[in-house]
Amino acid sequence: MVLDPPTFSQSKEHGVFRAEKDFAKLVAAALPLVKPGGILFAANNAAAWPPEEFLADVETAVRHRAGKILQHHYSRSRRIFPSAVANRRI
Repeated sequence: MVLDPPTFSQSKEHGVFRAEKDFAKLVAAALPLVKPGGILFAANNAAAWPPEEFLADVETAVRHRAGKILQHHYSRSRRIFPSAVANRRI
């Protein structure tokens, strides 16, 4: 499963989404949909969100759902933004 939401969005149905504030909730909501042994790829393009904070938020959400981070990757390049990969234990 790939999570790559916009940095910001607003709708009448779901209200406001801000990546820095709401991404962990999105990860937590997505993890139960990942089949055992499956992979969740999480990415963002929020340039003002430090990669270390993004990875910590993803890691916290994954741990709360009994998951495990398999790989972290980020680059400070303007064109490549942080990503994290997690898998769900059986």
